[in-house]
Amino acid sequence: MPLLCSLIVVISLRLLLPSLLPMAAPRIAVDLSPFPIATVIGLLLSLAIGAGIAEEVALRGYLQQSLEQAYGIVPALLITGLGFWLAHIEKVSINHLPFHVVASILLG
Repeated sequence: MPLLCSLIVVISLRLLLPSLLPMAAPRIAVDLSPFPIATVIGLLLSLAIGAGIAEEVALRGYLQQSLEQAYGIVPALLITGLGFWLAHIEKVSINHLPFHVVASILLG
């Protein structure tokens, strides 16, 4: 039940925050139109799954656990959210920071 509530809150924030804090949609820097649709879908799925696993292992598995032991749960969650935002700084703006921190708190 807590996981379901967390997912509902994260999805709601993802839908609501752009209305409160305008932000541009993410863009892919490579033109994928010359490739077959199956190749594009496979590429995007493998990138999404691989990146998600790597980020969770690095940020939640390593960083958050170490920070929790040193400083407690609240600072660990806030620093992990900030770290996730900083890891994506080239593609996001300051308007994305609240979403990343709230998502980090809920998922952490």
